[in-house]
Amino acid sequence: MLKLLLLASSALAANTTATLDMRVSTTSAVLARPVELTVSARLPAGVSLRLNLERSTTDSFAISKVEAGEVKSQGGEASQDFKLEIVPLALGALPVPLYWTAEGPGGSQELQAPPLTLQVADPPSFKADKPDLLDIKEPRAARPALWPWLLAAALGAAAWELYRRRKLRALEQLSAGPAPDDRPSDVIALAELADLEGSGAWDGGQYKNFYLRLTDILRRYLERRFGLPATRLTTAELYRHARQAELDRTATALFKDIFDRADLVKFAKIAPEADWGARDLAGARRLVEQTTPKPAVPAGAAEAKP
Repeated sequence: MLKLLLLASSALAANTTATLDMRVSTTSAVLARPVELTVSARLPAGVSLRLNLERSTTDSFAISKVEAGEVKSQGGEASQDFKLEIVPLALGALPVPLYWTAEGPGGSQELQAPPLTLQVADPPSFKADKPDLLDIKEPRAARPALWPWLLAAALGAAAWELYRRRKLRALEQLSAGPAPDDRPSDVIALAELADLEGSGAWDGGQYKNFYLRLTDILRRYLERRFGLPATRLTTAELYRHARQAELDRTATALFKDIFDRADLVKFAKIAPEADWGARDLAGARRLVEQTTPKPAVPAGAAEAKP
C-alpha cells in the first residue's frame, strides 16, 4: 500500500490537509491487462477531490475506469473512495503519475501524487512462443550490399500506395452513385454498431476484423459529427484532433481507451480479454450518445409547465 500526504493550499482551507491512501493489489502487470487501484481520500469539510483525466492519461497507459464512491462525513472531516483501472501500454518500469484537483469554497488547487511504478511484462503466451537464441555465425569477409533490398522495399511501398489510391478512388466512385444518407450521424453510427454486434464477428474469434469495423464506424461518425478527416488520420493524429474539437474530457478518455485496445489487437496481435468486445461496443455507444447534440428547449417552455 502506498500512502501519500497531499497538502491543500490556503485558498481552499487554512491549516488543513488532504490525505490519499493508494492501494494496488500488485506492482507486477501484464501488457494490456487492467490493474485495479483503490484510492481512499480524507478531506477537510467542504473540500471535494476529483481525478484530472486529461493530465493523468499518457501514451504509456490508459485509465479505463474511474468510479467515485459516496462521500462520508464524520467529525468535521469527509472521506471518499475511488476505484481506478489502469491499462499498461508499454513494457518495463512504467511510472503512473496521477493528478488530482481539490476544490473548496475558496477556490481550487491541483495536487500531484508521487508516481506509482508498475513492472510490465509480455503476456505469458508471448514468452512461450519466443524461439531459443541461436549461436552466432562465423564472421563474413564482407557485408552484403543493402541498396538492392532498400530499392525493392521502396518499389514495394510505391506499388502498395498506388494500389491503395486506385482502390480508394474506385470505392469513392462507387459510393458516389447511391443517394447520400441524410440520417443524423448518431443514428447512422448506432445502427452500424448494432449490425456489428449481430454479425457474430467477436463470438467467431474474428477479433481483428471486429476492431477494424468498430474503429471505422467511430472514425466515420467523428467525420460526420465534427468534420474531422478521421478516416485519413493515424490514431495519434485523430486523438490530437479530437482533443481540439468539442469532446469533453470523459469522452476523449473513452475514445483513447477504445482505440488503444483496438491497436493492440490489430497491430500488436495481442489476444484480447473475453469481455473486451462487449465493453468496447458499450463504450462506442456511450461515446456517440455523449457527443450527440441535445435538442434545444424552446424559450418559455419551462414557464408554460403547470
